[in-house]
Amino acid sequence: MTLLAINWSNTGMQALQFILSFSILVTLHELGHFLTARWFKCRVEKFYLFFNPWFSLWKKKIGETEYGLKLIGEGLRAQRIGVQSWLGTLLTISATAHMQCGNPGRALEMLAEAIAHMERTGARVGLPETERLHAEVLLLTNQIGTTEAIARVEAAARLAQQQGALALEWRATMSLARLLSKIGRHVEARDRPARLHPAHAHLAFGCR
Repeated sequence: MTLLAINWSNTGMQALQFILSFSILVTLHELGHFLTARWFKCRVEKFYLFFNPWFSLWKKKIGETEYGLKLIGEGLRAQRIGVQSWLGTLLTISATAHMQCGNPGRALEMLAEAIAHMERTGARVGLPETERLHAEVLLLTNQIGTTEAIARVEAAARLAQQQGALALEWRATMSLARLLSKIGRHVEARDRPARLHPAHAHLAFGCR
């Protein structure tokens, strides 16, 4: 009786196709990081397909960047130096992940570090979003009241407006509308998004 019949030829071909397809996707994804780093004049030391700590299947250095192919698949690696301006944004993204995992304490630490880094380096592009999130987490953990949270989110919205960052201004405005609605200021909560973008006023969730 045959309990398990495997067509090893087809299985091998499917595995090869999967590895090839995955490698192409990873290459295209990481190529975006590589080109962005180059665009912002960051030095890229290594750009590899796959990774192995001991040896390379192939490598070639062109200019300051070493390109190569290694053995063990950990994805395409692009080592970037000089991207400190993005640290605040990366910390904010990490804080969001910690919030989603139910770890607000760690999220607060990362947000405080992100804000300090942005202020210190002048890399304030993502500061409105970081400030908005910081206010919401402080409110969630009962470290500030709703009134102060509203003031902080309003400040984040104003900063986004000054920067011309419409997407961040919209996010802050929607957060503000939800906070206003929670304390019974429904008309104001509805009017805030309407003033920013009349066509999307109906997206003010929770506002009556």
